[in-house]
Amino acid sequence: MKMILFGKPRADILETHTTITNRALRVILADSVTLTPGSVLLDLSEDKITVVMLRDKRDAENPENADELIKGGLEKKLLKAQKAGVS
Repeated sequence: MKMILFGKPRADILETHTTITNRALRVILADSVTLTPGSVLLDLSEDKITVVMLRDKRDAENPENADELIKGGLEKKLLKAQKAGVS
């Protein structure tokens, strides 16, 4: 809210790829994006997640951090669950 009222917000469409093959775990990863304020899931394909994310203009100038913004550490945890055989 602070960024919207006092900052310079910018909406960006970001894409990232995942190595998670389990469909349920991919959905968990993609749906977790919507828990981040200012972000909405646009598309989930076999290995690609596309989101629209509201970011400060200064942050938007650095698109290299899109993977971290979208997936964070959750992908690593879900990959461990996948290896453990979660279905």
